[in-house]
Amino acid sequence: MARGANNIGLLVTSWGRVTAVAYDWFYMDDGSNLDDGTGHTGVCVSNGMLERPNIGQYALITGISGCEIPAGSPVARRVLRPRNSGDIAVVPPHCDPTVDKYDRLHVVRGDEVVDVWPITARGRSQ
Repeated sequence: MARGANNIGLLVTSWGRVTAVAYDWFYMDDGSNLDDGTGHTGVCVSNGMLERPNIGQYALITGISGCEIPAGSPVARRVLRPRNSGDIAVVPPHCDPTVDKYDRLHVVRGDEVVDVWPITARGRSQ
């Protein structure tokens, strides 16, 4: 039995890789490898008629958290319900390939360098 604070009905944001897609829902795995008994990995996103990402893409979802028991299932599954298309954003899993050629990335605002970030993956692009 789950313990702790209840998040049903709260507006939450989560992101992860899309693992399954259908007409009005998709599953997104945030890395927890959630198994709800449906054969799909992750949290169900009930998007209705809203645009949905493709399998393998990464998505950032804001929505109302909930749970439901699918027909024929004895197990409740976690569900995110985005409010509108602005709540679904596809996140490109890409970093510019030239970044790994440098030791530092200079963060600039206007004409001022506001921060310097070390590049820990230097030389690892293959």
